[in-house]
Amino acid sequence: MPSAARYLAAIAIALALPAFLSATAWAGEPLSKKEFLKQGNAICAAADDQIGALAEEAFGAYENSDTEPPPEAVEAFAAGLVPILRPAIAELDALEPPTKDTKKVQKIIDTYSDAVDQIEADPSVLLDEQSGDVFRKGNKLARKYGLKECADED
Repeated sequence: MPSAARYLAAIAIALALPAFLSATAWAGEPLSKKEFLKQGNAICAAADDQIGALAEEAFGAYENSDTEPPPEAVEAFAAGLVPILRPAIAELDALEPPTKDTKKVQKIIDTYSDAVDQIEADPSVLLDEQSGDVFRKGNKLARKYGLKECADED
């Protein structure tokens, strides 16, 4: 009789397999723009749900307060944000966009990757009003392309 560890490993593989297959099913074959947007927006919506929960945990106590969150809260949020965004960006990058849109999509992915790099290097950029929203450029590009779930409202 297999051990509990083997059962847990089998369950983990069974749960991960559909996500892996959906991410690789289109490898080598470009998606239509409609299908790319459907899958891309689904990736971003899932990441956004995780980010919302993370923000509530990090900043919920300051929501109805005039007090700014302390740097430790921002650092904790940034530390949790990066592991949510990196895989989401990688999933978007794994999708094969329509051939004519490859450069546009790569620009969106690169811009978001650069923003995550900035956050990882200095979490305070999330609150720096002088430098502006670190995601502004990526959001603008994503919104224009149709990845509305990837772009916060301005």
